[in-house]
Amino acid sequence: MQDYCDLKGRVTDFFPRYLARLDVLFEEVALDFARVGELTG
Repeated sequence: MQDYCDLKGRVTDFFPRYLARLDVLFEEVALDFARVGELTG
């Protein structure tokens, strides 16, 4: 049971960081698209 609690704690700790990283990734992709739009437009 302790292992399960530890695993659950690690998962809940992991998700916010993962989502934050996704946020940054989307931001970078949006910036890339804007840059490409400027070059082609």
